[in-house]
Amino acid sequence: MLGKLCLAVIAFPALIVMAAPAFAETVEFAGGPVYGGLAVQKPDSSFAGFVTCRLFNNGATAHITARKIFDNTDSAAVLTGDSCGGALHAHKSCSFATKITGNLSYTCSFTASPATASIVGVAEMMDFNFNIVNVVPISR
Repeated sequence: MLGKLCLAVIAFPALIVMAAPAFAETVEFAGGPVYGGLAVQKPDSSFAGFVTCRLFNNGATAHITARKIFDNTDSAAVLTGDSCGGALHAHKSCSFATKITGNLSYTCSFTASPATASIVGVAEMMDFNFNIVNVVPISR
């Protein structure tokens, strides 16, 4: 009886370790910086346009757990559009975007789970007439 109890005490912690949830692992992606320079400058010398982060899931359902766009001063931009909250199902896409506020470069960043997520995408800059002026791949 004592032998069986010792075996149970040793085996139970091993089962807990082996059953650790894999979904807790995440992977970070980033793309950029994208820069438009004079291409996003309006005639009145102000800057206008958009930075859009476009994602496509080429694998099993993944969860976009965090996302942001930041500029070269490391300031996070306020998102003006976002369809990436929650699950991103297989062969589906989503995007999040912000308005350009100055003569700055911008980078897209997001976190996904599981760590094996197969997501590809681009960081895209458009001018105030919605012409694409710069595109950079997003990678791990």
